[in-house]
Amino acid sequence: MTRKTLALLLAAPVAALALDGISFGHGDWQLVCDNTGTCRAAGGKDGAQDAKGGNGPGTAVLLTRQAGANAAVTAEIAIYTPEGQNTPQSLTLYHEHGKEKAQAAGKVALQAGEDDLTTGTLDAAQTQTLLTALRGKDDRITLRDGSSDAVWTISGEGAAAVLLKMDDFQQRVGTPSALIQPGKENKAVLEAQAKPVIHPAPVASGEPQTLKINDAAHAALWQKLVVQGKTSCAQQDDAAKADIILYPLNDAHRLAAIDCDGEIAAPYGTRKLFAVVSPDLKTVEALPGNPDWNDGYENGVIYATDPGSMASCKEEQRYIWDGDAFQRFYEASTGTCKAFTVGFWEMPIFVSELKQ
Repeated sequence: MTRKTLALLLAAPVAALALDGISFGHGDWQLVCDNTGTCRAAGGKDGAQDAKGGNGPGTAVLLTRQAGANAAVTAEIAIYTPEGQNTPQSLTLYHEHGKEKAQAAGKVALQAGEDDLTTGTLDAAQTQTLLTALRGKDDRITLRDGSSDAVWTISGEGAAAVLLKMDDFQQRVGTPSALIQPGKENKAVLEAQAKPVIHPAPVASGEPQTLKINDAAHAALWQKLVVQGKTSCAQQDDAAKADIILYPLNDAHRLAAIDCDGEIAAPYGTRKLFAVVSPDLKTVEALPGNPDWNDGYENGVIYATDPGSMASCKEEQRYIWDGDAFQRFYEASTGTCKAFTVGFWEMPIFVSELKQ
């Protein structure tokens, strides 16, 4: 290959590849970046135990940044107030560096949130103060209400590694917009990607049909699922004794659903095996969704939850019927649960646009 030919190849336009989201955790921090290039970094930690053995004030923070050189970082906080203490209406943000006197960085207004948590949004200057502290080795950020000894501390353990990973994903390392290793490199960073478009199809109306275990059609379909399915559900003797529910999709497809008895997909749900089958039940066309996570179906949407999830701290996927197959259209986690017993933030790893 000549140099001229190589130069022409390098100069030729390259088709854009779909962007894959990532998930990364270190210390008290977790990073999730989605397929549009938007990254969310969440940090949290329980407060120190008090004299009675209970947890003190818990604090969590969420940093969000879209792709693109000029994209700013936004910051939100959530706090938990120990029982017996009044929930403050605002807190003052303090930046502490080593043994130097803590510097006040203004008040953060608070409002009641979900799950008995209180939330607030940092302004641009406070967000920069927070980022400065997270980059420092002997810095910390605290929030105080001035009327009690309660102190809410934002953990920096693992923050630098997570923010560096965010920079790397968004191709900022060495550029002026990097958070951890800024530089003067004049190179393009990751641009925001368009959401993939999915066209849902309405499912047929009508009540689902139930195949009882003593039906000949049940036994015949179950044998096909055992051959088609490679999940543990399809091998369970108990599942073979469960009824098969048949949901109408359209004239050419039906959705078969079977409870995988004894296999928990979430704290309050049982894992299910789904199969797209022909109307005569002779052909198993696909096992849609996530066969290891599936735990629900409603009106053309399959819900799937990570079996390792806790009641309120979970990772979930959703799939929607497009007339031929079930397409993943959403996947997210609720973020770190280190500060509270619930996962508070919505941190998508895959998003899409639904258009009829």
